[in-house]
Amino acid sequence: MRKRLNVVTCATTAAVAAAGLAIGLSFWIGADHAARAANSQPGDVPHAAVRHTRGGVALSHCGQVCFIMYSLRSGPSATINAVIPSNDGTGGKVGRKMNLQNAAARMPDGDFEMSFIARVWQFCGPDVHDFFGPQSYLCEHDSNYSVFEAEWAPNGNSTGLCAGVAIPNMSGEPITLRPCGATDRTLWIANQAGGSGRNCRGAGNYCPWMNGSDSNFRAPYVLTMDSSTLAPGNQLRLCQENLLPSEGGMAWKNQEFAFFW
Repeated sequence: MRKRLNVVTCATTAAVAAAGLAIGLSFWIGADHAARAANSQPGDVPHAAVRHTRGGVALSHCGQVCFIMYSLRSGPSATINAVIPSNDGTGGKVGRKMNLQNAAARMPDGDFEMSFIARVWQFCGPDVHDFFGPQSYLCEHDSNYSVFEAEWAPNGNSTGLCAGVAIPNMSGEPITLRPCGATDRTLWIANQAGGSGRNCRGAGNYCPWMNGSDSNFRAPYVLTMDSSTLAPGNQLRLCQENLLPSEGGMAWKNQEFAFFW
């Protein structure tokens, strides 16, 4: 049985992955898919941008279109954040690192919107604009999994910059701000098989989030909080999923994430 560590880095995740299935991916989202995603799940994306609170804490001006993501390891006090020294909603650019930071929900750099919410099946097909081939593992086995992009939106202002990776399938690759919709590297897919909630959505429904550019869905690369980092602390990286039999098949706590609006 694998010993669970308090500090999780990519080096401590599974060392050997089974061979994955190659899938055909395109490199941009067609307008037809954007429309289908926007209308796929009625009620998924709140439309009213108003100031609100969560647990008595006033969130930033992003309003109900924003979401807060946190890990099972850190808890809801540390949430997704773009690491920018000014921390005033300016200075965002491609390559800025991301982490989980305490009280980020109160600051503009911690404002993120889901540019769309869809299901995997909506991106399956033979068309040039389809991200996943119809015979891919995702489309045949995980077609109902949720897929989304997380756009950095300080004070509710769209930036066109989303959480993603520069290089796919690289252990330890930092999660950084990347152009939204330009590649599959900014797509995130809920791995419901390794989660604790019914659909990996909503506070307390934890699950690993696979990067859309990964073709190895037997041992996928997932969003991981690296609790060993100092500058910035709790940096987000892409690491291989590590499922723990002692935890009922769930991933390490640093790879289990939940979110709420």
